[in-house]
Amino acid sequence: MGSTWEYVAELGPQPLQRCPACHKRFWIKRQRLAHCPLCHGPLQETVKRRQEMKAGFASKREAAEALTKVLTSISTGTYIEPSRMLLSEFLTGEWLPAIRSTIRPTTYLSYQGHVQCHIIPALGTVPLQHLSPSHINAFYSRLLSEGRGEGKGGISPATVRRVHATLHRALKDAVRWNKIIKSPADAADPPRAICGCEHEMKVWNLKELRTFLASQHESRLYPLWLTLATTGTRRGEILGLRWEGIDRYRRASTGSFSIYFRALRAATLTAASGWTTWYRR
Repeated sequence: MGSTWEYVAELGPQPLQRCPACHKRFWIKRQRLAHCPLCHGPLQETVKRRQEMKAGFASKREAAEALTKVLTSISTGTYIEPSRMLLSEFLTGEWLPAIRSTIRPTTYLSYQGHVQCHIIPALGTVPLQHLSPSHINAFYSRLLSEGRGEGKGGISPATVRRVHATLHRALKDAVRWNKIIKSPADAADPPRAICGCEHEMKVWNLKELRTFLASQHESRLYPLWLTLATTGTRRGEILGLRWEGIDRYRRASTGSFSIYFRALRAATLTAASGWTTWYRR
């Protein structure tokens, strides 16, 4: 077996946390540790000179070229520390906790569902810095063919595009946080969206809606169906409606989950009820 070459790059003084009990050191990255991950003892913060070493080059020239690239990235502020962090570790350990307070709860639940149900089962064991566009394209292909699991077939292109949006956002943040140099999702190819002419939504006409409401007239959920049918209220808004949000005298209701203001009327269906839904900013 032939000899190989290595390089050692000086990264300069950097902050670290040291455990006096087990003598382990932890370089400070984005966040400081509350305690030692190994013995759970207290940590002391200090500054030490840091070096990066990489071996396995076939020639001195290859090692020198790699060292030059590292030194150039350090001087230009684009240096990315080599890491074995898995995509699953980044998504659940850093990304989701970091963005939770910056987005709406419903958006967080959507991201969390995509991560746990689709992204981690397929790509979770891939190191973040080794994730490639080919990995992602193969992942999208599997979602289209077998994304439902248990032999139930694939998920729709629209759903795959939403999963892509989640992964794209996560990898974009990984770039901003100096975890990776560039996002492989930028070069990935999610399935094209299907326009309405290719997949037309089927809805009830007025006669069918009246038939349904008549069949539910004695049901305890009849007020729910009537409100949904006559006001255009969204599911989240109607589920959040409370008695104090209903004005019997003005024949109006206030939805507490909307972020914009408008008044809706369904003239053909509200002749008997006369109800209007108000949305408050």
